[in-house]
Amino acid sequence: MGKTTSVTAELNKKINKKGKEVSRETLLNDPILDFIANFSEIAKKNQWVSHYDADSDSLAIRTPKLSDDARKRYLNDEFAFYLDGKSDVQGIFIEYFVSNFVAHHKDFKDVAKDIKEQEWKEEGGVMTLNKADMKKLIPELQEAIIESIIPGRDLQKTA
Repeated sequence: MGKTTSVTAELNKKINKKGKEVSRETLLNDPILDFIANFSEIAKKNQWVSHYDADSDSLAIRTPKLSDDARKRYLNDEFAFYLDGKSDVQGIFIEYFVSNFVAHHKDFKDVAKDIKEQEWKEEGGVMTLNKADMKKLIPELQEAIIESIIPGRDLQKTA
């Protein structure tokens, strides 16, 4: 993963260590925090696609076409963002989705089960998640991201 701490360090600078809520102004002025707080809406509005790669056990939820300058930047050991040259978020990437992520986030067991069933039908490779799975997955994923950067907090409840 290499420089996994850069995005996390940037986010930690934005979060008050004394336990105060993240302000709405902070969210609106930081493209990554703004994205996290609005991920579900953004993905739906922009018709993002999701692909699960059975060979690498990775899940990507992203714009239908990533820009040429989009690169993965890791938030932590579970999440990476696809960021373009202006640091606009174009997607989310999760390594070891079924084998590791789901073990830490029980809310995703149904989606993982659907993926495994679909994988069996398609005999591995890259598959696109159906709309029903996406509808279940994205709001839960948004909460998991929020919890991973601000444990015990819910950014949607800030003033």
